[in-house]
Amino acid sequence: MPYGYNQAVWDAMPQRTKNMIKAAQGSLPADGSLLAPGPSGTYDFGLGFGQAEAPVEASPVDYGPSSGSPADVPATFVEPVRRTLASSPEWLAYLNALGLEQSTFAADIARQRGLYQSEANRQIADLGPQYDIQRRGITGNAEGRGVLRSGEFQRRLAENRATQGRQVGGIQGGLTGQLGNLQSQLAQKQIDVAARRAQQQLSMLGSGSYV
Repeated sequence: MPYGYNQAVWDAMPQRTKNMIKAAQGSLPADGSLLAPGPSGTYDFGLGFGQAEAPVEASPVDYGPSSGSPADVPATFVEPVRRTLASSPEWLAYLNALGLEQSTFAADIARQRGLYQSEANRQIADLGPQYDIQRRGITGNAEGRGVLRSGEFQRRLAENRATQGRQVGGIQGGLTGQLGNLQSQLAQKQIDVAARRAQQQLSMLGSGSYV
């Protein structure tokens, strides 16, 4: 009788149930008569039900390359370290270069503006003595002819002053055009620098190295 069973209970059990208990506790006959394989390769424990299938040999599982050497170990993905664009030495150097270029250009524009202004002032100042000499000649001529109070004298003086004024206006107009051209160049330079800055920023951000 297997261990743990009361004799009376054991005696009352059907033989098939006893056989199952013995099989579970390894107390079957040594000749294995109760483990004869049944149909389809299964084993019948003499119970007539609940047949257990014969054990199936496990197929070897491929766990991939051995970890015996570093070359066999799969490479671990490492997220690339990305810096902010504002902390990039390359970006800061580019901005410094653009700033230097723009300030140099602006300084050259300012220098040219000063030259144009000085030249215009010089030309206007030179007109004064020239027309003064002309007016003295007109006056002396009128005095010699005794027509200082005549309408002809006054007309000639007015024409002389008008001519001087037109020349001064021409010089000032030319200066305005020159200064406007310089201002346009400066504005175009600023647009060009801004476009290049934006293009470089997009290029560096597009590289994936910066955020």
